[in-house]
Amino acid sequence: MKVAIIPEKCIACGLCQTYSGVFDYNDDGIVIFTDSKEKIKTVADDPNILMAVKNCPTKAHYHLQQQYCLQYRLLFYKLQNNQD
Repeated sequence: MKVAIIPEKCIACGLCQTYSGVFDYNDDGIVIFTDSKEKIKTVADDPNILMAVKNCPTKAHYHLQQQYCLQYRLLFYKLQNNQD
């Protein structure tokens, strides 16, 4: 499955890392992937990862289905460029 993160939405609560080691944090406590600097990553179909995504209080994680990848990239581009 594909998972995306939006670090700008992260409040550094640590919940996602309690579910899965796929998630880690930078020096400011903001979510990153453990072994990648990418914002979108293909990960194993693990129910713990899905629970981390679904339980994020700020929705800083997304489970991307193939048809939604383009929509996410557009949203991410707008967030990065401060566009509404």
